[in-house]
This record gives sequence, structure tokens and C-alpha cells, in this order.
Amino acid sequence: MKEISDDTHELLENLVESTIQNWDIDKELANDCFPLKEPYRTRATDALLTVETRMRKKLKLGRSRVGVDIVDDARRLGVFKRSDPSEEQGIQLLFRGSVKGMRNVLVHNKPEMNKQEAITIILFADYLIKLFETLCKENKIKP
Repeated sequence: MKEISDDTHELLENLVESTIQNWDIDKELANDCFPLKEPYRTRATDALLTVETRMRKKLKLGRSRVGVDIVDDARRLGVFKRSDPSEEQGIQLLFRGSVKGMRNVLVHNKPEMNKQEAITIILFADYLIKLFETLCKENKIKP
């Protein structure tokens, strides 16, 4: 495979980033995360904090509620309710994992992260926000 120059690589990265900004990404998330700047880890962290903040606000929880406490409150309030208990547990674990396995790692360990990894986490955060909003509607969670 032919190698591309650094200039071409940078051009392609900028093209990808501008394309992503035109997708249907949650507006608050897009404002918090774009344009991407180094260190990319901070934008990925912002993305996951945007999910947490959205959940806290929608569920009208106090500012003292953070991380997995918010996920546990969402479960208690019926956000993750499904007809199949294993689906309900799986959704809760997905949100808990995003806090414990991703956000906490980014905040407490400050790992090196490239642009592609940051974009992947931002898109995952967008998925979580949309899933949360959909579940709130399906389960008639009132703001």
C-alpha cells in the first residue's frame, strides 16, 4: 500500500472532522467537542461529561449527583425499563460502563489519545444521549 504524505494525512483528518460536524450529532455535544483540539482526551472527556450533565438535568437531580449515582438514579426512576429484564440490565451496564470504564479512566489517568480515538468516543457519547432521550420518551419520564 502506498504511503500518504503528512500534508495529505492532515487534509484527510480535517475533511473527516468537517464531515462529522455535518452529521446529526447532538447540538450541545457538538458545541462541547468541536472543533477538535489537542489534547484530544479533553474533548473525549467533555463528550462523556455532556452525557452525564444531560441525564442530571433531564432527571432534575442535584449537582451533588455525579457519575454512577446518576445512572443508578436513572434506573430507579425507570429510564432503563424494558420488558426483558436482561435488556434492562444491559442498558444500565452500558451507561455504568461509560462512566466507570471510560470517563473515570480519562479523568483520572489522562491517557494519550489520538484524534480518531476521540472522535470514536464523541460518537459513542452521541449514541448514549440519543438512547437516553429515546428511553425517556418510551418510558414516559417527565422532565
